[in-house]
Amino acid sequence: MHSGKRSETGILTIDRHHLIFSYTPAAHGGTKASAHTPSLSAESSAPWIPYPMISRCTLRPRAGRSPALRIRCRDFQMMAFHFLAPHERRSADETAREVFFELRGRCCPHGIEDMLAFHFDPPKEELAALTPPYDAHKEFARMGIGVEDSDGPGAAWRISEINKDYSYSATYPSLLCIPRIISDNILKYGGVFRSKSRVPALAYLHFNGGSITRCSQPLVGLTKKRSVQDEKLVSAIFSSHTPALTLPDDSPEQHPSLVPLHEGSEAADASAVDSEIAVLSLSEDPVDMDESAASYGAQPVKPKVYGSTRSNLIVDARPYKNMLANRVHGGGIEDPALYKGTADIPVQVVFLDIENIHVMRKSLQMVVDSFGNADYIHLPPDQSQLKKSRWLDHISTLIDGSELIARAVGLAGSHVLTHCSDGWDRTSQVSALAQIMLDPHYRTLDGFITLIQKDFLSFGHKFKDRDCVQGSEKWFEIENERIALSQSRDENSSDPNSLNTLGTKALNTARNWFDKNRNTMFRKDHANDETGSRPASPPPNPVIHSSPMAKTKGSKKHGTDENEMAPIFHQFLDTVYQMQRQYPHAFEFNERFLLRLLYQTYACQYGEFLFNNEKERSQHRLPSVWPFFLARRKEFTNPEYAPKDAESLLFPKKGKDQKVAVRWWSRLFGREDEEMNVMRTVIPSVEAAPVYARDDTAAEGSLHASPSVNDALRGSKSTPNLAKSPNAAGQSQIADVAAVQPSRPLPAQQETDLDVLARYTESTRTTEGQEGQEGQEELIEKQQGIRDAQTEETQSFKLDFAAFAAQNAFRD
Repeated sequence: MHSGKRSETGILTIDRHHLIFSYTPAAHGGTKASAHTPSLSAESSAPWIPYPMISRCTLRPRAGRSPALRIRCRDFQMMAFHFLAPHERRSADETAREVFFELRGRCCPHGIEDMLAFHFDPPKEELAALTPPYDAHKEFARMGIGVEDSDGPGAAWRISEINKDYSYSATYPSLLCIPRIISDNILKYGGVFRSKSRVPALAYLHFNGGSITRCSQPLVGLTKKRSVQDEKLVSAIFSSHTPALTLPDDSPEQHPSLVPLHEGSEAADASAVDSEIAVLSLSEDPVDMDESAASYGAQPVKPKVYGSTRSNLIVDARPYKNMLANRVHGGGIEDPALYKGTADIPVQVVFLDIENIHVMRKSLQMVVDSFGNADYIHLPPDQSQLKKSRWLDHISTLIDGSELIARAVGLAGSHVLTHCSDGWDRTSQVSALAQIMLDPHYRTLDGFITLIQKDFLSFGHKFKDRDCVQGSEKWFEIENERIALSQSRDENSSDPNSLNTLGTKALNTARNWFDKNRNTMFRKDHANDETGSRPASPPPNPVIHSSPMAKTKGSKKHGTDENEMAPIFHQFLDTVYQMQRQYPHAFEFNERFLLRLLYQTYACQYGEFLFNNEKERSQHRLPSVWPFFLARRKEFTNPEYAPKDAESLLFPKKGKDQKVAVRWWSRLFGREDEEMNVMRTVIPSVEAAPVYARDDTAAEGSLHASPSVNDALRGSKSTPNLAKSPNAAGQSQIADVAAVQPSRPLPAQQETDLDVLARYTESTRTTEGQEGQEGQEELIEKQQGIRDAQTEETQSFKLDFAAFAAQNAFRD
């Protein structure tokens, strides 16, 4: 096994749920691990790799070297297993292929029931630490909702059981917290106006009366549809609390973190922060909607109360262009004029510009690609590739959006309604992170677990789809070979007239014809060859030339769509790490807890992360992951945690450029901090390639080039030397490209069809008439003249520097 700097020899075992590599540690060090029971430690010297952790597997067949199986895991471990022949009757290549296909079958199971969680028995210490499941009543009661004789902001809310059997919305929790004045009947008719019936429901209520509610996008469409019931619901949310104009004497003190400018600066003045909240960079009416107000808003206006002096917000986590695209397909954004509520508080719309799941998936893939061949050689990641991934930009955007919500609720007492498209990805991220900034309870170990249960598990984040827990056969490849899928996933593939069946028949017919004629179709006449025939063709590859699989309706379907994959929960944990790094005393849990939580998300050892919503999860009684952490509380507790000194509000620190100070989470990627977090100035930008522009005042062909760190690397013959050279006055100047090479290189002198035609004409001169010969020569002369003209044109051609730069800027 090769993994970075390590190289060990041992035995590879394919267990029911794990890939196990057992070895005796080499003389240079190592720790011997048990070969009988899986280790609970992530630093175990003998890796136990759960099959869902494998994200890529490539078989390199034997080609003058031992066959190898290269594996990449979701926790960013990379390793390569080289196979040796176990005995004379079986080659190493055959063993490697057998392991490859067996591993593919284990990583792509028939159904979710084959996962480890369905067969795992928790140890005694976890059973002793067994905790009750998430209780929505208890969590909302902590916020003052559903408590008897409550006269605070919680008195304006109630818990509805309209979705207790998940018939109202299959992706929503069974209990929904809504304004008290809204009946279930209004919810029933208002649900059709929201995607997947994910109506606005409370996620968090602050003690000052401000709230965070979440939902899916409204089905406005191009025709600007409306729903009176939806307008009543949102307006009731925006008018939900009526406390006194001043804070009660027994209200908890506000201790906002006032370090928003840059790290190391003094706390800003409270009035400056207050004025910052007043503007919030909001857009009032971004989509030219109907200006008429809802009939519900014609009720008497109530006096403005504490927290009502600010605008209520409708926060769309999507970019504006994405919203417009969704509007074409029936979605869109709310018209703020229709949701003012009874207090006549202005409502404004803001877009957070968080990219969709496809952009995030590609971004993480670029980060992984920057590590190169980390299974064989340990080199620092490619900094330019890391920069191009824009991963840190996405993390910064998430934190910025969450901070906007937290400031509006915590400092302004505003109501914030947030959604994206369906309200289960970006909405969960910004809602949960904003609550961490607002409430110290969610910075404790127990509170953070409750937050994940509420905003991700209960509100329907699609863990099964986003993590692709059942794998994909497309992740398994053999170098230079084409692999057929194990079985068809098309239910209609058994139809003899379907396109799939007809296409398969055509390919099989062509393949059979080539197999039958492959020994003769390319045979040449070797008159002077001693053998008189070409060498025998190699035997057919059993994988490429295998017979087609039977395709029936009972064929295995993995139910995996790679386009649904996205590192949503990964990004959320990354944002929590950024806050934890800036405020090491404010969090009870440590970095190891976040790392292990992400590992358990993919390992499928427990039941929480195997399903897409609460409904699916309620149909199976599986071991819970939370006792795993609570039984090892000391291992995941931050020794620097100081709850008494923790601030009530916690906002991210920013650099001098007013951007959130984010860094690479190096431990997550298995790297040292200095390998990934280099100085920003030495990271070549995406636009770091030289840009050439003509100078009209200079001589023809002279250029001005912007210096680049890649200039020294661009030494290929096709790239002109643009290095700076000192002139007679000792000043540096740009070399004149026209002086170096004013024309394109001459085409290589190779035999052309014209030459062949000339020789053919010469050989047939005796058999052709004089007139025909003169005609051929005239044709040759004409073609030769064309070629000479083309060559002359090529030699006199001036280099188009703008086109040259566009074609060669990113070649390397």
